[in-house]
Amino acid sequence: MVSVSCMTFNHASYIVDAMNGFTIQEATFPFVCTIIDDASTDGEPEVIRNYLQENFDLEDKAVVRNEETDDYVLCFAQHKTNKNCYFAVLWLKYNHYSIKKTKRPYISRWLYNSKYIAMCEGDDYWIDPLKLQKQVGFLESHPGYALSYTRTNHLNQKNGKIRRGPYFPYVDFKHLLIQNHIATVTCVIKMDIHLKYHKEINPTQYHWIMGDYPLWLYVAANQNVHFLPDITSVYRTVQGSASRPNDFEKKKRFIESRVDVQHFFIKKYNMPQELIQKVDYIASYKMALAHIEYKHYRGICSYICRLSVKDVCKCFVHMILAFFR
Repeated sequence: MVSVSCMTFNHASYIVDAMNGFTIQEATFPFVCTIIDDASTDGEPEVIRNYLQENFDLEDKAVVRNEETDDYVLCFAQHKTNKNCYFAVLWLKYNHYSIKKTKRPYISRWLYNSKYIAMCEGDDYWIDPLKLQKQVGFLESHPGYALSYTRTNHLNQKNGKIRRGPYFPYVDFKHLLIQNHIATVTCVIKMDIHLKYHKEINPTQYHWIMGDYPLWLYVAANQNVHFLPDITSVYRTVQGSASRPNDFEKKKRFIESRVDVQHFFIKKYNMPQELIQKVDYIASYKMALAHIEYKHYRGICSYICRLSVKDVCKCFVHMILAFFR
């Protein structure tokens, strides 16, 4: 069985695309989509309820499960026509992200009974009905591999334009340490290494902003990674998200958190120290660009002075372009 993790908050305008992407999957195995709404305030909980009522069999008492606790309301049901597709929807009664409370225990019954886990946040979606079948099929026949990812299209929500995502085949752990080119929406991972990561690393103690990148690095350091060149999904760029924040300070914290992750894994796996210099250099460049993007020029010199002449010139080009926007 495959567990599909979908964390969502205030994605009322997008969540139907995500749920459609789940229900179109043509798989020879059962998969449970655990959709956790983190106390959305934009009407998303009702959107999900309506989708369940229209597309899932809520009368089959042998399958349907409803429960309520102090933390959430749960509905588990099977799709009306896609009999391998199950939804386990949890509507949280209060926002967990803001108080840094984990949601994992709520879905542990499906995690521990699944062989694989796939991920898709509420504002992204799948477009290939054979996505799960292809990736699980590969991992089943290649026991030395623990993660499969694919190409993805990029949707700019602001202008509605879709562009084909770059072709980034996997090289090795070292290259992934320098640049994360694995999109969460495309991944399928073996559950045993996913659980081992949470037990061994316990990422909640580090308060990293990104939850996916440390997991990719852990998997890549311990097992093989598979790249499927098919475009299977759409990554939606939404202003105000963790990776596209609305203000400079949030962007700064995101870059700093990524560097913390990189330093942690460089040290954990005794990688060459020059890698730290390389990731710090890239971070300085990204920080300089962030200063320019948000027109927050105070402090930019502390990053510009660390860059090569070529990259300083690139920054000034960005600055000029930003001035005329």
